[in-house]
Amino acid sequence: MHVEDVEFTLKELIKKAYAKPNGEIDNERLQTASSRLYEQRNDQSGSRKPKSFDDLTLGDYINLLMSKDVWNFCTSILDFEKSSLSELLEKVRQVRNDLAHFRKEISARSRDELKYCANWLRSRYQDYEKRQQPNLVEELFKSSNKLESVIAVKEQAAVYKPESSATNQPRIGKLGQSRYAALANWLSQQHEDEVILTFDQIQEIIRSPLPDSALQLRAWWANDRVGHYHSILWLEAGWKVTYVNLDDKYVFFARIAKDGKL
Repeated sequence: MHVEDVEFTLKELIKKAYAKPNGEIDNERLQTASSRLYEQRNDQSGSRKPKSFDDLTLGDYINLLMSKDVWNFCTSILDFEKSSLSELLEKVRQVRNDLAHFRKEISARSRDELKYCANWLRSRYQDYEKRQQPNLVEELFKSSNKLESVIAVKEQAAVYKPESSATNQPRIGKLGQSRYAALANWLSQQHEDEVILTFDQIQEIIRSPLPDSALQLRAWWANDRVGHYHSILWLEAGWKVTYVNLDDKYVFFARIAKDGKL
């Protein structure tokens, strides 16, 4: 999971480098950069179609981070010597490859380096996010006390009721049995466009503790429509995670725009 967390944070940093003045990601520029990188590394897969940004490899994300435009944006955020960071990230990539192909047992030193890299990147990116929205947390906490709503939902059955077509009913049935169905229900009942929940409040809603990965890794909170049942649930309920603070233990959820863009 630490490798996934490193990759998640790299992707977030790169997307921020290609953001428009209003904060929205310039997907055209991002895809152009991804396609150019794909062509430069002379991929031998035989596919002529460039990969999308989300389909790149960890090595690709590292190369994008080190590219001129992205690195210029990230220099003040990371405050780290470029060559040293490149070396550290290359070690992470190697560990990831070894784990993926079961090549050898990962040494204690490699595990420590991986954990350090994941925690350091998370901390730097989290500090950056705080600087971008210094008053947002305080304003949301003042304007909305969700504890009573959380307690009320706790007394209700955790039955997930998505608005979905018949084509994905088998998957919906499996998701509906998840404890995170209650969180999806709670979000679907909200009238605001943005809400903030502490980890304690989320645990009240789902009636059980969050896993260690949710408490330690930003990647657990990624808006993933494929690999994570919990995020599929909140996405299909019409919400996305926009910010998570693992130190202070709270998360922002925002309603997904009508065009479905994250």
